Amino acid sequence: MPVSNHNHKVYPRELIFQRHPQLLSVIKGTDPWDVYDSIKEIGSGTYGHVYKAKQKASGTYAAMKSVRIDPADDLKTILTELYVLKDCHHPNIVEFFGAFLTDSRACSHASLWIAMEYCGGKSLQDIYATTRRPFEEATIAFVMRETLRGLAHMHTKQQIHRDVKGANILLTKSGCVKLADFGISAQISETIGKRMSFIGTPYWMAPEVADVRRKGGYDERCDTWAAGITAIELAELEPPMFSLHPMKALQLLASSRYRPPKLKEKSSWSASFHEFLKTALRLSPKSRPTAQELLGHQFLASQDLGEHLTRALLVQFREDCRRYQGFVGGGGGAGVYAELLGRTSPPVEDVDTSSASAGAVGGGAAPRAVEEAMTPTEDSIRVGWPANGGGGGVGAAMASAQRWSPMVTALALKTTARLEVETEKIQRQASLVLRCSDPIAAQPPHRPLRLGSGLSKIFDDCPLKINAVAKWTSPRNESVLLIGANEGIYSLSLNQRLQAAPAMVLLVRQRCLWLFVYRGVLVSLSGRHPQLYRHDLSLLFPADSRSRLKGRVAMRLANNPPSAKIPRTKGCMRVSARKHPETAERWLACAMPDSVLLLQWDNGRRNFLEYKCLQCPDLPQPLLTFELFVRSGYKLPFVCVGVLQGRNEACVRFRLLDLNRLDGLVELWPADPAGLDEELDLSSVLVCHSNQARLFHPANGRSLGGAVSLSFTIENALSLEDRAVVCFYKHGFQARCFDSELTKTANNDTDLLHSFDDPDHVYRFVGVAGPNPVLERRPVHDPMASCDLLLIVGCGHARADPVA
Repeated sequence: MPVSNHNHKVYPRELIFQRHPQLLSVIKGTDPWDVYDSIKEIGSGTYGHVYKAKQKASGTYAAMKSVRIDPADDLKTILTELYVLKDCHHPNIVEFFGAFLTDSRACSHASLWIAMEYCGGKSLQDIYATTRRPFEEATIAFVMRETLRGLAHMHTKQQIHRDVKGANILLTKSGCVKLADFGISAQISETIGKRMSFIGTPYWMAPEVADVRRKGGYDERCDTWAAGITAIELAELEPPMFSLHPMKALQLLASSRYRPPKLKEKSSWSASFHEFLKTALRLSPKSRPTAQELLGHQFLASQDLGEHLTRALLVQFREDCRRYQGFVGGGGGAGVYAELLGRTSPPVEDVDTSSASAGAVGGGAAPRAVEEAMTPTEDSIRVGWPANGGGGGVGAAMASAQRWSPMVTALALKTTARLEVETEKIQRQASLVLRCSDPIAAQPPHRPLRLGSGLSKIFDDCPLKINAVAKWTSPRNESVLLIGANEGIYSLSLNQRLQAAPAMVLLVRQRCLWLFVYRGVLVSLSGRHPQLYRHDLSLLFPADSRSRLKGRVAMRLANNPPSAKIPRTKGCMRVSARKHPETAERWLACAMPDSVLLLQWDNGRRNFLEYKCLQCPDLPQPLLTFELFVRSGYKLPFVCVGVLQGRNEACVRFRLLDLNRLDGLVELWPADPAGLDEELDLSSVLVCHSNQARLFHPANGRSLGGAVSLSFTIENALSLEDRAVVCFYKHGFQARCFDSELTKTANNDTDLLHSFDDPDHVYRFVGVAGPNPVLERRPVHDPMASCDLLLIVGCGHARADPVA
């Protein structure tokens, strides 16, 4: 509040100058708009807004950052920084134009305006988050050389940057590399942080900074470490430990067991690059070189390094941004990625990113989310019945047999960071629903199955690395999709999927590889060292929780919800669940490194309890197939760990582990295994291999007649009622019927119930939500992009066990 002294009102600006008269030599005036013309607001961060402005006299563009200052704040460190910035001129450092101090309208505080050089080329983080491509090694070398030159100049001025990362390295439109936010945000956060109570992101932090109390301080070599981490960030689209929560990363940095990070794909990079990182990321700051010393490394010595590399990068960036040009702009799209994932953001926000960047404002550990508007809001993809039985494009499918598994491992996505496009704040519209034409009119009248209502988009731009899904119906009759991902277990209300912004909520902050829901209990295979966990879903969804949700992807609980480990399941590799149709018993089998653990559902305890553990040292490695069989007359299920082709295509041999016995013997691993999806009932098993799907009898391994032959490699399959199967591949799916009676009375395409082919996108089957399959969709030209989640509706009922 203004202070009254002898009827003279002293405003905050006046108080600040009284306490810090040195500011008079740095502050240029009271109103920045006397010197600059405001063009537009380009962002807002933790402390205020950032504007693009044009100097009236020279026509030079500037980025104006407004920071709120209270008279009670200790401004000595800020004053020191402003003095240094005033004299810090270098081609690789964003230039400081000046500062202004104005009183607010309420006269309770002042605003510090910092005028910096405007860089229109965006930050490096913005660029790789849009292009989704790792930087070329030569581009990384050039960026590192220019960054280290800027850091070396700062160090000669006795300044430490403290916040070197991709978001604070900017490019001008001509490709010049500029280092931004050197000390300003860090110092402001250090003083104002006494009342804001937040910390910076630790992913780029040197170990001596993370453990400063025990190690007694740090010097300019912490910037060398951050530069090395930034090089890894540009090569892998994320810094090391990015999958960890910031506080856990900080804890690991300060621990004695921490080791310097390395590039994940060693063969993709030169030995010189590896040596550069090894030198920059030495644990001991005494042995770590300074920025000036690191400039002499051979990785940075090539004569071919130049601005042509970053100009080519900007051309690629602009081309990828063109797809947003026709979208409807709005004033809303200011959702920050820090609200999306608990692992990506600390409990409190990081300091603002580059004050001179048009788009890197308030970014913290990751850039903003793209709020992609679809035009029109509802598209139609027409699919007819092919005349020649072709199912569309036959793309090269992944050869890994893990694609057959219900416990699918996540795609090796390099990043989950996303971007808000410069000057285009995209406004989210209603969910896009892809509708396929109803094939009923075109198909023969005796078709037993109705397919093709279409694909319903339930969530767009999902940044998660999804491994499994399951469906649960709450006591309030709300359908909830449970998503198991590397980032944790999330929930998504299917009742809200047609709303403009459905919310995805973090339930458990642990990597999840497999999910199973039964009678209100969620069983998950979770953790860094996978183990089965039991979660009570009724405790995860309090009655008033929906009113507290904010953002598209939010955290419901700060800590893990009430859950319990299932004993003796640590190190579990594969899981399979099955209901015995004769005894109604529910069984769950876990594949351990040298044994198989069988668990039985206990209704009284509402949990799976250990029933039997069978030592089995002959389990195949890798264990690509792990499915439960049930047979009439046997109480316990059988475990199938592989399928061998017999003397011809009409018969197979199953590699079974009989849990009713005690020996634990398994046959030898076949030379050419097929992928077993599931058992349909007591008399048939669906086996898929390459481009064929067949039904076999589980007792004698003979074909039950009728085979589905496709023009593509099957990546996954789902059995339906009426002897039908849906086969998924890279660009869509086909539904076909095994009924051989139909094939006798019609042409070769009679078994084709439905075909969906989209060569512009890549699809991946991630699981089943009740009767509906769930797919991921990504652009075919950008497999690293965030995915859209789609629900196949109107495809009949899957023959997998229902979940309660």
